[in-house]
Order: sequence, then structure tokens, then C-alpha cells
Amino acid sequence: MDTLLIKAKIKNRKQTEFFQTMESIKDLFKKKGSDFELKNRNNKNINIRILFDDTSELEKNINSAEFNILKGALMSLCTDVEIIQNEKQLNQNI
Repeated sequence: MDTLLIKAKIKNRKQTEFFQTMESIKDLFKKKGSDFELKNRNNKNINIRILFDDTSELEKNINSAEFNILKGALMSLCTDVEIIQNEKQLNQNI
């Protein structure tokens, strides 16, 4: 299993928009067979965990419509974004 963990802080007054977007994205990822879990730590700090079968599955999906929506939401609605793949910190530009 390959795990992608995203930690971020939601911008002020953007929580409703962020969580609405994440509900749509979660369904899209699940339809593709990926496990998508969103944890809200305190209504501003969130963790998103996405599980893939293996690294090739992650690489194949990194430029999919689902990831593009996720990247857009993170860029416009969040700050302090950290991306971790299998416990290794990645560049923010996924």
C-alpha cells in the first residue's frame, strides 16, 4: 500500500467551501478504488489520507481530475500544506 498524507490549515471563512469540496472529492476517489479519509482536527487543521494499491497506482492518478480538484482546493482554500508519501515529506507541488 502507498499512503499519501496531506496536512493543511484551512483559511479563515473558507471551512464550508472546503468541506463541501472534500465531500465531492471523497466520492470521486472512492469510485476509482482509492481510500480517502479526511480528519478534521479542530475545524481549521485537517489531515487527508489517501491509500493506493502501490506507487504505480499513485503515479498513474496524480494528474487525474480528482487530484486536480484536490490541488486546486488546497491552493485556494488552505495554507501550511504538507504532503507526505509513505512517511517521506514531499514538495508541495504534487
